[in-house]
Amino acid sequence: MAEMSAITDGDVALRPIRGADFEPMHAMASEDRVARMTATWPVPADPAFTLMRMNTAEAQAGLVRVITWQGAFAGTIGLVGSHLGYMLTPALWGRGIATRAVRAMVDDRFRHSSMQRVEASVWTDNPASARVLEKAGFTQSGESSGFCAARDEEVAGRDFTLTREDWAAALPLDLSSDRIRIRPLGASDADAFHAFARLPEVARNMVSFPAPMDRDAAAAYLADRPFRGRPGFCAAITARDGGLVGICGIGGTPMHLMYALAPDAWGQGLATEAMQLFLPEMVRRFQITELIAGAFADNPASSAVLAKLGFESDGARMAEAPARVEPAQLLLYRLSGATLAHLRTDR
Repeated sequence: MAEMSAITDGDVALRPIRGADFEPMHAMASEDRVARMTATWPVPADPAFTLMRMNTAEAQAGLVRVITWQGAFAGTIGLVGSHLGYMLTPALWGRGIATRAVRAMVDDRFRHSSMQRVEASVWTDNPASARVLEKAGFTQSGESSGFCAARDEEVAGRDFTLTREDWAAALPLDLSSDRIRIRPLGASDADAFHAFARLPEVARNMVSFPAPMDRDAAAAYLADRPFRGRPGFCAAITARDGGLVGICGIGGTPMHLMYALAPDAWGQGLATEAMQLFLPEMVRRFQITELIAGAFADNPASSAVLAKLGFESDGARMAEAPARVEPAQLLLYRLSGATLAHLRTDR
């Protein structure tokens, strides 16, 4: 059976535990200053206990992993159920490795599962570990106490929580491919947006674009849809040279996908490329369970893009667009539950 892939952040990696990890793992656990900050590791260290922890079902499933730094053993980290725990060899304390490992583990779990919160606890006399959690976005949610095997006594602790909503809100939006980049929109994009959004051939395909759209209306449209780390925003689609070529966004109930490109960017596959970047990231980040889209019947190019993304026909209705003289047929599309489930968990 092939080994599970590592979770990486530059020179920090989280990989499955291997038999060769026994010596460095046992040496780390043998440090009194390490064991005293855990709940279950004994002092003096017990080789049988170390072997047992290396071979738990959770470790075999990749829920507990080795932290490596520049390829060498640095510690361990586990996210079992909703509870996070970690240990780092003392020689590497103070280098930001634990914070990066925590962020990588949490990011991977939130992106590839429906988990809604991660919890962690530290002893009150371990402020360094509390700072690791705070740097990773956790906030203190309470106080508690627990038994510490290494101290053989009850110890006061602090409880921390990171919710999916807070995790997603803190993530930057910066996606790129060979030809395009997706980033937050800003006030400086108003002129470029106005230049194409006011065009009849663009505006007539958008139910949300005001018409006629002057410069102030374009600026207001962008200002009403800022990126704040949760659905209900529009983002910039730019060429690699930085020029704005379109916008995209998600929001509404049920969740709705939208995009619009400048005519100069039509016919080059850029809409498909942009949505292949944007859509999976949004589904994973926000664990979207329902997503719809629409395209006017006289805009077959947009229907073709949606089909390439996996959307399926879901009927039609008459709809108005401010730039159209009269209502027109709007074709409705929906991503199936199976497609969304695949996108939510695909690595």
